[in-house]
Amino acid sequence: MKKNFHPSYRPDIDGLRAVAILSVVIFHVSPDWLSGGFIGVDIFFVISGFLISNIIFKSLASGRFSFKEFYSHRIRRIFPALVLVLICCALFGWFRLMPAEYKQLGRHLVSSAAFFQNFRLRNESGYFDTDSDLKPLLHLWSLSVEEQFYLLFPAIIWGVWKLRVNLLLTVGVLAGVSFCLNLYAVNTDMVSAFFLPQMRFWELLCGAVLAYYSGRHREVPMGQSAIDSGNADKLPIRSVAKKCMPAFSEMASVIGGLLIIASVVLIRKDMPFPGWVALAPIVGSVLIIYAGPEAWVNRFWLSAKPMIGVGIISYPLYLWHWPLISFAKIELGETLAPLVKWGVVAASFSLAWLTYRFIESPLRFGKRCEGVTSILLIASCAVLILGLLITGYRGLGFRYPGLIPDLQAGQFKYPDEWRGGICGLDREQNYDAFAKECFGSVVAANQIRTPKKSLLLWGDSYATHLYPGLREEFSGRYNIAQLTTYACPPILGFVHKQRKHCQHINDSILSHLKDRDYDIVMLAANWQGVGIEGLAQTLDAVKRVARHRIVLVGPPPKWIKGLPRSLFERYLKEPSGQLPNRLAQSLSDKTATLDSTLESLARSRGIDYVSALKGLCNAEGCLALDQGAMVSFDQGHLTLNGSRRLVSAVHDEIEPVE
Repeated sequence: MKKNFHPSYRPDIDGLRAVAILSVVIFHVSPDWLSGGFIGVDIFFVISGFLISNIIFKSLASGRFSFKEFYSHRIRRIFPALVLVLICCALFGWFRLMPAEYKQLGRHLVSSAAFFQNFRLRNESGYFDTDSDLKPLLHLWSLSVEEQFYLLFPAIIWGVWKLRVNLLLTVGVLAGVSFCLNLYAVNTDMVSAFFLPQMRFWELLCGAVLAYYSGRHREVPMGQSAIDSGNADKLPIRSVAKKCMPAFSEMASVIGGLLIIASVVLIRKDMPFPGWVALAPIVGSVLIIYAGPEAWVNRFWLSAKPMIGVGIISYPLYLWHWPLISFAKIELGETLAPLVKWGVVAASFSLAWLTYRFIESPLRFGKRCEGVTSILLIASCAVLILGLLITGYRGLGFRYPGLIPDLQAGQFKYPDEWRGGICGLDREQNYDAFAKECFGSVVAANQIRTPKKSLLLWGDSYATHLYPGLREEFSGRYNIAQLTTYACPPILGFVHKQRKHCQHINDSILSHLKDRDYDIVMLAANWQGVGIEGLAQTLDAVKRVARHRIVLVGPPPKWIKGLPRSLFERYLKEPSGQLPNRLAQSLSDKTATLDSTLESLARSRGIDYVSALKGLCNAEGCLALDQGAMVSFDQGHLTLNGSRRLVSAVHDEIEPVE
């Protein structure tokens, strides 16, 4: 088998890996410390593109490129630690995840082992999807992007080389197209821009361009490189470099370092990303690698022994740290104590070193490479099959025969009936669709003469989940209309970073109230974290235009880990006992304070207030199960049973007995 060229070791690149992984770990553990730490992934992309392209370009130039050897080396580099982490995640899930959670983990095992996790996550980005912090394999999207690059790029470059097409032009065009797609998508579909390979390949291709120039590759007859043809000294970049390379290298390393520092400090996750913003860490990484190991920053800082040590274990550290953080949040709640956070970091470093020392290094550098490659492929296929079994058998729910059916199914997705026959927009929050589907249906309904009174429900998804209960309790006496958009509370001037039309929609609803005469205008939302001042101004504005009653609905109970998880943990403690209808544990103590604040705000303005908290809770705790079905399917959204039970409990507050 041909042996591909492999570049000489550069300690400063391991140091740059250390910068990347430390940035990512700090960001994941405590985002407030390093708001742009997630750009460490982009640094990894540049490094990977540079090293892989170096291997391909120089192997082709020397006439000894081998696809078999290339992919065998990639498998021995990537699979040992990856397979180990995936198996450990599956084992943890067996003992600590309820069926719905384990089923999702099974899907992620499949997509991670087959390297399409980025596509999986792109399709799971809906409003009611599981919180990203509770997905143990979320971070493997970036590994999938790299592997997709490794599958496509060598074949493209090999074909271009054989056809004697200019390599630099090819790589430059590919990078330019990818970057343009990224710029377009970041303003139209930021989730796709973040996850999909065509929007991310330009970052790896920047490393490829750097590899081309670092090897002085220029196209000459017969597909040889300029170096091999004896024309290296005639290259313009070579002659200039001889005179000013030392000074330029020093300047490049300093500027590159400053760009990376500025990126991790100034970039925030609410910025459109990648987009133009990603150029800073990408250019910074390119400059540092280009500067070479002799530049002062590279030699003194990046090549320091502690940085090299972290860089060497950066790959297993990346694999381990996120599952540990995610499992800690699943077990302890999403807000981790500082001691727990840094305990997780210490465990991540320990596992990363052990993995490198006893798993990755022996399998990667040991003898009998072909046998090891085959074993690793079989192990990866076994993990993929395991994931398929977990998914196909619905999270292996037979592990917990005592769980009630609704909990066993894990009602994380809302049924069609939950929002059927109403107007509630999701995802794109397209205002034109809202105006056509929502206002059109509401106006048409109000034009029909009927002896019934009218009720308008205005708010976000926490208003939407009231609809089934309102319909069951009041549809005989009221025409119930709804104007809701998910993640858009009924607060004038409210701006959402992803749903761009909230402000426009709320303004339109207020104008609609001026023209329509509703007997009841009901406002409901997830009031957690929403400014009270903005709500007060909105209530004042509604009071000026509404002709009859205004009802403000307070927050429902908030389950810190989500109600399904809270019931599941109760079951694990008492598997032989019956699950209680009410729970006093796992509830946020902030909800009662917020409920009291909102009630005072409403009463001071002569507005009726309905306490959802009091409707579902008493001295024994808050309602968790109603007739064997969960009342909430996550931290606060009500199920159909929950909606009906709440509205029934507060019926007299919505429609007082005259």
